[in-house]
Amino acid sequence: MEDKIVRFVDAAFATYDVTAVAETKADLVQHLLEKYHGLMEEGKSSDEAYKLTVESIGDVSELVDGEKPYQEPPVNLSASDLQNVDLSGTDIREGSFKGSSMRASDFQNANLPNAVFKGSELRDSNFAGANLVSATFSSSDMRGSDFTGANLTHASFDKSDMHDVVFDGANLINTTFKQADVSGVNFANQTLVGTSFEMTGLKGTSFKDAVLRNVSFHHSDARKAILDGATVDKITYASLKSSKADLSNVVVI
Repeated sequence: MEDKIVRFVDAAFATYDVTAVAETKADLVQHLLEKYHGLMEEGKSSDEAYKLTVESIGDVSELVDGEKPYQEPPVNLSASDLQNVDLSGTDIREGSFKGSSMRASDFQNANLPNAVFKGSELRDSNFAGANLVSATFSSSDMRGSDFTGANLTHASFDKSDMHDVVFDGANLINTTFKQADVSGVNFANQTLVGTSFEMTGLKGTSFKDAVLRNVSFHHSDARKAILDGATVDKITYASLKSSKADLSNVVVI
């Protein structure tokens, strides 16, 4: 059990610089081993003594004087051939996939905040349920990709091909589609806040029954966009009007 206690402490300090916390770790190990042996002398079984010992540690961050956990460098998979790769459920925050071929890849439920997919081929890839806050997909081939339930707050799809992309239930707050082509994409029943469609292709794009607040269509041609039953605020209404949208069936709030 002594080795097991040492391994437990090693794991508890795994995210800290080894040299910086060496003395603290050694002191803690000695303290825990003394506690463990004391419990054994009291008649506890080895399993009971181990459980009570490790439960007494608490939060190791309180033992480390100002030392910050070690941060692994961002993953760099730029300019890589990763077609059909399975990265579902992974944690790749700030990862770089610039210029990579990743067609039909699986990113379901992955944690990818601030990830960069600039100039990548992501056709038919699956991002359902992924955390993509502030991710960048600019100048990428996104055709047929699935973002069902994904968090795309502050994400960017500027200058990307978005044909047949699925956004059902996705969080699109402050997401930008500047100079992207979202023709035919379905945003029906979505709530869009601060979303930007500046200079964006909107032919056949559906906003049916959607709620749009502070959404920009600056310099876009919205004449073929579908807005039946959409609820828009006055700022969005003005932007749509300047883009020649058919506003006959929208509700202004």
